[in-house]
Amino acid sequence: MQMQEQIKEKRMSLKKLEEEVSKLRKDNKILRAENKELTTHNKFLLDRLETWAERNFQERQKWMNMTIDEVIAINKNKPDYAKEKELAKAWDEQSERVSKMKVANG
Repeated sequence: MQMQEQIKEKRMSLKKLEEEVSKLRKDNKILRAENKELTTHNKFLLDRLETWAERNFQERQKWMNMTIDEVIAINKNKPDYAKEKELAKAWDEQSERVSKMKVANG
């Protein structure tokens, strides 16, 4: 009788271990899928970084190798925002005057 009880306990313990192994296999499968996704995303980000670094390097080389004439030409073609600044200043002054008039008129 005692032997049968021991066998029954061992079967129960074996069943618990099999359930634990099954759970661990499921967890492992999920972790592998997450790892694969993260590896793919990491590769994508590294490719983007590499592309950016190459483009940045080329742009720096272009600016470093630029002649004085090219710099002058770029500065001549730069938009002049002086008129826009004057207009913004006039607008602010006008708004200030209007608010003062409202305060004075009550």
